Amino acid sequence: MLRRLARPRINTWGIRAVSSVPLKPLVEGAWVPAPARIAQLQKCADLVAAEKFRASRKILAQAGIEPLAPDNTAVVCALIESALSERLYQLAAVFYIRFYKLYSIPNRYLKTLVDGLTRYDPKLTPLHIKTLSELHHELGSSIKMDAFQKLRFLESSLAVQKSDARQVFTAYALAEKIDGAKIPDVVMQPLIKFFASKEDFGKIAQIWNYLCTNYQDTYLSHTDIVFPLLVLFLRRKRFRRLSLEIAHACLSRVADNPQYALGVAETARVAHDLALAEKLRTELKDNLPRPVVGQLMCLYANAGDYKQMADMVSRMENGKFTSVELGSLVKHYLQVDVDQAFEIIDKFSGATKYKVAAYTAVCDHAIGNKDLDQFKRYLDYIQRDAGFDAHGLCTNLQLKWDSQHEGFARAKRSYLNRSLTGRIDSKQRKIALNILMDLIIEQHLSEGALVWLESEYRRLHIPVGQFHKRLNARMASKEKKKFKLRLR
Repeated sequence: MLRRLARPRINTWGIRAVSSVPLKPLVEGAWVPAPARIAQLQKCADLVAAEKFRASRKILAQAGIEPLAPDNTAVVCALIESALSERLYQLAAVFYIRFYKLYSIPNRYLKTLVDGLTRYDPKLTPLHIKTLSELHHELGSSIKMDAFQKLRFLESSLAVQKSDARQVFTAYALAEKIDGAKIPDVVMQPLIKFFASKEDFGKIAQIWNYLCTNYQDTYLSHTDIVFPLLVLFLRRKRFRRLSLEIAHACLSRVADNPQYALGVAETARVAHDLALAEKLRTELKDNLPRPVVGQLMCLYANAGDYKQMADMVSRMENGKFTSVELGSLVKHYLQVDVDQAFEIIDKFSGATKYKVAAYTAVCDHAIGNKDLDQFKRYLDYIQRDAGFDAHGLCTNLQLKWDSQHEGFARAKRSYLNRSLTGRIDSKQRKIALNILMDLIIEQHLSEGALVWLESEYRRLHIPVGQFHKRLNARMASKEKKKFKLRLR
């Protein structure tokens, strides 16, 4: 009778344990196991891996655990069950993956492992994700899972780039119908990153709609998700409406979130939305951070609002400008005050790359004023500073001069001479051909000029369809009928 009382109890996991080591039931809730217990189990696993089973049994005995059978598999089972009893699901999964090929470990643990990893852990950590992915990769066909568990496995696969994000997105659409599952933060970012890499903006737009629908009160608090969405939609004109929608939604948070303030300012600049810029300034009470000042300065410069632009320039710190800001300033002044544009170019080293644009603007001005000396002087400057594009750019400027002041014969001769004396890149070549076509149409020249131009398209291996498409767009209906049958 005394011997029977002294026998250790058997808990629900099938582990023989002394009463001094309380085992925790598998229920949802916070539980932090003792670090010493974790170290004890890891040490035991290392001994099992080294096939030192006698030493591993001693450690299990110290923990109050006695394997149910004398064979080595029972030691491994006891180790896994002990980790499960402490709710160390990730550790138990690591043990399972480590030893299931070496020992005949029964599959009965898998259901508990999957339940523990997918349901009872409040949040998937990177380590959990890696373990789940390995478990699914090794034993996916052996595991019976419900929709929620399959979803978690897809998430883990996505996080280690072993799965297609479209599967995850589709799985969530199905899971929502089954048990109302929501896409967690840990998966939202990889989803956006994946679809951005594939340039699948339709799916990214679905994520934004999903956020608005399922996280109505909290989605703006996820800056690391909303801000990348705003930037991504700005890249595509087709989705510019969505970027404006996000920017307007972010207005309420710009005062305490510098990222949102910058995102709204950049959206206003790209979309040329002056009303949005004014709303942003109102929300910030005109206390604008430096990056926002730069974006608004570019917006006002491109809109030709000199007064507001000058206000933004006065707020700059020590006159320091980014490359984009300098470009906007130079382009603005090239339209209103060329001398001021050259002053900016000479003053800021970052603006030297805009010298050629400034020289080109002066050449265009000289063409309009029929100032041949100024035209030739600045054409030489372009030839000197434009590098690879110099020859093509000078060719087109010369064609503009000839087309306005000399006539088609001279323009054609200039084009052919420059084509022989240097390489013209494809972009500048098309511009040159367009100038010649416009000149032929404007001066109502003979059919022969158009026939020559068509042959030039063929010689340069440019699709002749482009020639006819532009010709049809530029010519009057009567002239189209005149040349339709003859130009083939």
